[in-house]
Amino acid sequence: MYTKETLDQVHPEYVANIARWRLYADSYQGGAAYRNGEYLFKYHLETGGEYSQRLDETPLENHCRRTIDSYSSFIYGSTIERNYGSIENNPNLEPFLKDADMDGRDFEAFIASASKQAAIYGAVYIFVDKPTNNAGTRAEELGQGIRPYLAMVSPENVIDWHYERQSNGAMIMTYLKVLIEKTQDTKTYKIYTPEETITAISSLESDLVSIVDQVPNPLGEIPCVVLYNNRSWTHGIGISDIADVADIQRSIYSDYSEINQLIKLSNHPTLCKTNSVDASAGSGAIVSMPEDLDAGLKPYLLSPSGQNITTLLETINRKVEAIEKMTHLDSVSGQRTARSGVAMLIEQKALASTLSGKAQLLQLAEEQIWRLWCLWEGTAWDGEIYYPDSFDTRDRQQDLMNLKLAQEIGVTDPMLKKYVQMSIASAIVDDEDALQQINDSIMSDEFVPHTMYDAQGNEYQVNSQEDHERYEALGYTHEQMVSDDNSNEE
Repeated sequence: MYTKETLDQVHPEYVANIARWRLYADSYQGGAAYRNGEYLFKYHLETGGEYSQRLDETPLENHCRRTIDSYSSFIYGSTIERNYGSIENNPNLEPFLKDADMDGRDFEAFIASASKQAAIYGAVYIFVDKPTNNAGTRAEELGQGIRPYLAMVSPENVIDWHYERQSNGAMIMTYLKVLIEKTQDTKTYKIYTPEETITAISSLESDLVSIVDQVPNPLGEIPCVVLYNNRSWTHGIGISDIADVADIQRSIYSDYSEINQLIKLSNHPTLCKTNSVDASAGSGAIVSMPEDLDAGLKPYLLSPSGQNITTLLETINRKVEAIEKMTHLDSVSGQRTARSGVAMLIEQKALASTLSGKAQLLQLAEEQIWRLWCLWEGTAWDGEIYYPDSFDTRDRQQDLMNLKLAQEIGVTDPMLKKYVQMSIASAIVDDEDALQQINDSIMSDEFVPHTMYDAQGNEYQVNSQEDHERYEALGYTHEQMVSDDNSNEE
């Protein structure tokens, strides 16, 4: 059924995207993975040893990790509501929530990790599988700890796939091939179809193909959910959060290498001399020149201008600002540029929209995961998952400064004072229950004594709600008004 040619066949989109996926993964991981990727641009005539030394000496300013981790902190810093419906009392639910992947990760940690992987690659594949077993009854399965579990596979290992449109219009995955292991001699594949799951090995040195496992698929569909970070026009391919950031990060990486080279040359300038001159580099070195040496051939030091370093640093700053703008993190970044309040508000809304779109795709994927989980358990999913659809991306520090200014200009209206107090509490208190208690306390019916003014600017102390209502009926206000007659008196 399967030949070496069909087993080794890869999807055209895999061929087109694999190099970029590896760049995204290395860019997020940084460290040794980035150095080993050799993302520095090579100099003309540079030797391998010189290039390796530059790789070791060049620091990486990781904007890819910061971007993805910032998005994740917004989403998973909010409340995610899960109502498990009829499976609430399923005996396999609690073990699954505590160890979703049979490798110690609980369900929330697994989903959070999957969302980051999707942000890196644009999409990630989550398999909802169940071990093959010989248990004859449900009780035996429970006794052996046999239950559904999750497995995450990156697009780097999903090498071929196929979707078909069904009679009802739905696009369904009908074929999926995963490279699960590669050695010096063989490649091991796992092939999923709605009818069966096959494990096959292909030899690298011959046309030999062997089927090592072939089991029926009891679900009648491929037990895989594609978690998209952002949808593209092609099924199985998503849009990474760092598609553009990775390129600018690589450019900054090369800029830092240039700066490092300039600093080394500035601190250790090159000595230019003729062969007849006896000289060495270093502090206190002695230069011996022939007495008849031509004045134009005297030794000299070759050192680059420090202005080049300043120019490179300014270029890096501009590239960092570009990253902040394209990721919409400028509005929450510690790095501030001169921008109007309207521009910052637009950036905040753009960031909130980006986060909302990611959250809705996470919600959809999680619902599909639970649907497959329930199929393995012989039941139907009737629960509900709610990810937040709005995010508070305001600049709290700026909000507090505005509220402080409102207090300093002398707000006198009691209700406005309460609003300012509630806004301050909202900016500094994250716990929803504590915030509600504070707001209830602020908005309690306890009367706040204050001052009101008549049309002539005379003050009246208001000590009760009855006084307030009586003075209000007389037209008194909370702002002191100075009449024209009084203002013209000298």
